[in-house]
Amino acid sequence: MRVNGGGGLPAYTGESAAVLNGSGQVWNATRKILTVVTPLITVGSGGGVAAIVEPSGATFPAPARQTVYEAEDALRSGVTIASQHAGYTGSGYVDYTNAAVDFVEWTVTVPTAGAYPLGIRYANGGTTDRPLRITVNDTVVAASLSFPPTGGWKTWRTVLLNATLPAGSAVRIRATSTGASGANLDSLSVG
Repeated sequence: MRVNGGGGLPAYTGESAAVLNGSGQVWNATRKILTVVTPLITVGSGGGVAAIVEPSGATFPAPARQTVYEAEDALRSGVTIASQHAGYTGSGYVDYTNAAVDFVEWTVTVPTAGAYPLGIRYANGGTTDRPLRITVNDTVVAASLSFPPTGGWKTWRTVLLNATLPAGSAVRIRATSTGASGANLDSLSVG
């Protein structure tokens, strides 16, 4: 699919990944539903057609290998699920409540062992950094990953790091508070 005569939209395996990347398309073969997320389109005053979405004429591209895992669906300890600050994906986000040992642990599927980019989407409306320790299967990959202020609790950003992940369907990625309450976490993207 393409929007307003532009190039074909990238393909993703889930709607959250398309939203987080600004645009894309998702084909659900089981339900035979195509979801199209358009880039932000400015509509002039007085209305009119905002966008024309049409087939690009190309075969459906292979989905990007990025998968998004919502924080509220992960294993959690000490954190609370919240939804008061808009802009999150899924059904909410997690709010760290204690300065130490609170954690969110995602169980992810990794098709092939290797280096993968990890993106943690967060909001930090405070005035100081809220670092977290990141582990993969209990091995520290970032002792103090920075989550700097975003300017408001409704302003979401993504922190990126690269990590070597083993292949498997039960790879555990944990974000633990280490002396300062963590930022609000929305999701983890792998790939």
